[in-house]
Amino acid sequence: MIGARYTLSTARYWITLAAAAIESATTPRKHRFNPWLSIAYDAARLGFEAQWVIAARMMRLAAGGALAETELHRMVCEKTAAFVEAQMMAASALARGRNSPAAAKKTLAVYRKRVRRNRRRLSRFSSTLI
Repeated sequence: MIGARYTLSTARYWITLAAAAIESATTPRKHRFNPWLSIAYDAARLGFEAQWVIAARMMRLAAGGALAETELHRMVCEKTAAFVEAQMMAASALARGRNSPAAAKKTLAVYRKRVRRNRRRLSRFSSTLI
């Protein structure tokens, strides 16, 4: 009788352990409790990087000349293109049946890619000013 109870509890233990392993393998840890928390974290990181890009662009615009005019045109065109791309990514994610946090994550990825590219490009310029 004791051996049967031990075997049953051992089987429950292994089943519970296997279920937990499958759940952790299929669900990222960030999204387990509240998927919007990781999106808020990503948005905060995007905000910090965007502040750096804004400061670098202001330095370039304050310098004036042809570079400032080119930067101004590039800034307006990039914002429009990023907005359209982000809207298309969100719409395609929702059309595929994904949930709202997944669509928001795709949208943030579009903006992060643009901000990261601008930061790399503008950091080369700001290092030549120093």
